[in-house]
Amino acid sequence: FSYNFFKSKECFRWDQSTCFDKSSEYYELTHNGLDTMFRRVVSEMVLMTQDNNTDISYTSSRYALMYRVGAVDLYQGLQSSAQLYVDYSVNRYAQVKSLFLIVLVVLVLVEVLYVLLVLLPYLKESDAAAVKVGGLLSHVPPELNLPNHVRWCISSHTHRGKEEGGGAGMAGDGDADNDASQHDGRRMSQSGGSNSGMV
Repeated sequence: FSYNFFKSKECFRWDQSTCFDKSSEYYELTHNGLDTMFRRVVSEMVLMTQDNNTDISYTSSRYALMYRVGAVDLYQGLQSSAQLYVDYSVNRYAQVKSLFLIVLVVLVLVEVLYVLLVLLPYLKESDAAAVKVGGLLSHVPPELNLPNHVRWCISSHTHRGKEEGGGAGMAGDGDADNDASQHDGRRMSQSGGSNSGMV
């Protein structure tokens, strides 16, 4: 883009056969980049506004330069440069779109792999553990209030873990198990005593 403005030595007309040759007075102006051409056309327009009205005509050199250079070479050169910017922007947009599509495909693959390799095996193991726990709970005596017992064990374990912490918390796990066993024994003895009283 900047090459067309400051470094180009070529004619900017779309029809190259109509470019000025080296013998033309406009050759140097039209073959030294858009910046030089633009500044010259603007300066001629400013000078033209300062001329006397009697000097302004269609045959004046200023008007001829604006018509022959500004309306053709400069205009077409600016259009070509603007198209370069548009093509560059569209190309970058296409690259960004492709990048987003790649990221989307990678994310979808990651989700699928997560479901297949992590979530489904975890669900299978959870189902197997639930079956084992259900089998163990089927052996619990019906006299035991199982939901209250489970809540009591969890709360006791959590309370001891907060108080003791670390290794002491591990020791507290054994105490909690002993307490739970004693609690179960008391409940079962009470239920057994009530059954014997009824007999």
